[in-house]
This record gives sequence, structure tokens and C-alpha cells, in this order.
Amino acid sequence: MYWLELYDVIRSLLGFSLEDDLEAGRLADSLMLEALLRGRAAGMEEVCGVILESRRVCVTGAAATLARQINDVWGCDAVIAADGSSCLLLDNGVVPDIVVTDLDGPLSCILRANTEGGRVVVHSHGDNMDMVVAVSPYLTRVLYTVQVKAVAAVVIGGFTDGDRALALVLHCLRHYGGGTGEVVLLGMDFKARVGPWSKPGLRKPVEPWPLKRAKLRIGQLLVDRVLVPGLEAMGVRVVRP
Repeated sequence: MYWLELYDVIRSLLGFSLEDDLEAGRLADSLMLEALLRGRAAGMEEVCGVILESRRVCVTGAAATLARQINDVWGCDAVIAADGSSCLLLDNGVVPDIVVTDLDGPLSCILRANTEGGRVVVHSHGDNMDMVVAVSPYLTRVLYTVQVKAVAAVVIGGFTDGDRALALVLHCLRHYGGGTGEVVLLGMDFKARVGPWSKPGLRKPVEPWPLKRAKLRIGQLLVDRVLVPGLEAMGVRVVRP
């Protein structure tokens, strides 16, 4: 599978552990099955349905540039928030339809978005298993994604929360078809400062720290070389204000 091969390369570049990711995959499978049995899951059909029924989809990243673009979300049929960008959306009266997160952003915003009707797509990987276990009991309408082969969890692609949110759109279009004609990228400037809503404890925009910078470079490559071309090949217009 294309994405699994890319994840092998990324793990090699950043020194991440395949064994840890495999354990995270087993965890996500278990939690997804539990959510399905308890009626707390949002299946791929539900998540993709939100996207495919929308002509204009906005994807919001956590770059500081989102603050000046936030009003653009009012023209969107669906809003997909990457992790902490959900905070700025909620502060401006917008409940994201989907939050894509590995749970390293402000949990209060993710939980509030979920409580107010947003679906949460939780990414489980080798570095966040404790957080996934701790937060999962509080989530409804949840879908789990992974970066290894899985049974109940899903591989949708992408690496950072922002590009993974865009990868979700491409995944849905490829596997389910639909009427999405335009995707607008807001706060998705991988070279900008990190917005204060990105991480708990941040009070103002900051320059990305070394590991964050490396991850953002990978995210930008995936957006520019894989995700945007993939969407455009399917006739979707990608807008970057």
C-alpha cells in the first residue's frame, strides 16, 4: 500500500519505531471495535458522507495565518479542523464537522467540538498511545486511523494533522466518490509560525521547534506532491487564499 511505504520512509528519516506504531495499530483496532459495539463510532461512511455531500470543503490548519482567514469558513459547506485549529473555530462560533487529531492539541476544544456534534478522527501512533487510551472514553462519533496495517482502524494517509485532514478528503473521494468540487486550505501555511491554539500552554504564535519543523516539511511535501495533485486529478479545485 502506497501510504504504508511512505510511513516506512518517514519512520526511517525521523527515527520513529515500527514496533511502537504496530502496538498503536493494535490499540486503535481494539478501541474502534469497542466504539462500534458501544454505538460510539463514526464509520468511514458517516465521515466521508459529510465530505462528499459538500460542494465546498474547508480544511483548517493550526498555522498563525488562520487568524486572518477565519471568516472564510462561513462560505464552506463542511469544515475539517486539524487538531487545535478547532479552538479558533469554536471561538468564532463555528463547530467543525470533523476534527482530525493525534490528541497533542488542546483537549478541551476537541472534546467540546465532539460534544457539539463534530466527528473526531483520532490518529494512533507510537508516541501517543497513553493519550489515546485516556481520552477515548470521552469521545463519541469517533473514527481511529493508523499508519500500519489494521483490521478495524483505517489508513487514510497524511502525516501531520493538517495534511492528514486533507488526505481524508482525497481518501473519501477515491473510495466513495461524491460531489465535492472545491477544497479551501486555511491556516495551512507550513512555513508560517505555529498558532497559539496548536499546543497547550502556547500564548502567542511561535517559530516551530526542530522536530515540528521537520514534520512540517514532510507535511508540506505530502500536500504539494501527493494530495493536491491527487485531488486536482479528480477534478477538485484546491484553493489556497
